[in-house]
Amino acid sequence: MTFAGEVRNTDRSVGAALAGMLAARHGNAGTAHAPVEVKLTGSAGQSLWAFALPGMHVRVEGEANDGVGKGMHGGEIVIRPPRDDRAAAPVAPTAVTLRTAIRSIERMLLAS
Repeated sequence: MTFAGEVRNTDRSVGAALAGMLAARHGNAGTAHAPVEVKLTGSAGQSLWAFALPGMHVRVEGEANDGVGKGMHGGEIVIRPPRDDRAAAPVAPTAVTLRTAIRSIERMLLAS
């Protein structure tokens, strides 16, 4: 599963709720058998991908505050600067917000 969205500095602990839900359903093994990949643009708030489990992957084009990956048990975090680091242009809005993507993942997991 792959989801894309925008993240803002006020979005704290992005991924922590997803990790909790996956842990409740799959334990510490996470979803290595069916990875969840989230692609974000913007500026992530504190504790991005906290408590991540195997199979949880996030790629951020932008920046992230402190606490990235705290309590991480597995998964992958990739953070890179914007393609045009010299420009201070705002990130264009995307069709799918992060909250919508996480709700979609939750619905799909609850249905299985």
